[in-house]
Amino acid sequence: MKKWYALFFSCFLASYALAQNTDVSIYVSNRQNVPIAGASVKLYDVVAITDATGTAVLKNIPLGNYNLVVKAKGYADDENRIQISKRDQHFHVKLKPEINELKTVEINSNAQDIIKNTEARNIDIVDQQFVQRHLGGSLMKTLDRLPGISSIGIGSGQSKPLIRGLGFNRVVVVDKGIKHEGQQWGADHGLEIDQFATGDIEIIKGPSSFVYGSDAIGGAINLKPVAIPMNYGIGGNVNLLGKSNNNHYGTSVNLFGSNKNWFFDSRVTYQNYADYRVPTDKVYVYEYEVPLRDNRLRNTAGRE
Repeated sequence: MKKWYALFFSCFLASYALAQNTDVSIYVSNRQNVPIAGASVKLYDVVAITDATGTAVLKNIPLGNYNLVVKAKGYADDENRIQISKRDQHFHVKLKPEINELKTVEINSNAQDIIKNTEARNIDIVDQQFVQRHLGGSLMKTLDRLPGISSIGIGSGQSKPLIRGLGFNRVVVVDKGIKHEGQQWGADHGLEIDQFATGDIEIIKGPSSFVYGSDAIGGAINLKPVAIPMNYGIGGNVNLLGKSNNNHYGTSVNLFGSNKNWFFDSRVTYQNYADYRVPTDKVYVYEYEVPLRDNRLRNTAGRE
């Protein structure tokens, strides 16, 4: 008789234990309620994968409180504490898209330092900011602030380059890849280049004939083109010039713009100046006395 009681009690315990387990259905979707297939669902050490409808069924889960962990490619992991009961056997999990933000990447160019350190020649490199800070009446008047560079002034808006005392046809000027030979010959032929319209400027001091030809015995001045505007949109700048000695006035207007497929860069420069005023009424040219009218040097006026 005791054996029958023991058997009955064992069957009762087994049926009670089975009654405490249930199947749990998990539906996984995104924020727009679109089902996510292939998501991993873990509950009470049981793992299942969602099907094409976004549903995963986990069998024989004991009733109680458990951590539900859902993972899917392209979505942030989701972990929630849920309670499994006879009434709560179906759950809906909405996953958030996973956002991976890269750290800020800062790119610095040290091309100028590399050129200076790797070149055997003595090279100075300046940019348009240098020109704006040391603005002179002409490009060479601006550059003669560099060591070893000087100029021969020809009026208010023109000058000729000298590198370590050499000039004329011993110095080559290259403007955007093209030799500028107009300044090499006569003493009154200046460098006809707008200083506002240049990009980076390389001044090579010393013999450079292997690169720029036999004229570059004293050195070379290489004028690079203005950089392409990279920021989408339209921009510009205006420079105003003025001098009281020779009634000099002028302006340089730059307008540029770009979009995804096109860019443009335009500049207009205008200058007008009279003869220089000097504190004397005569000068000597080749030992000849030349009188001055109204204390002004002749042939120094111009318009550009």
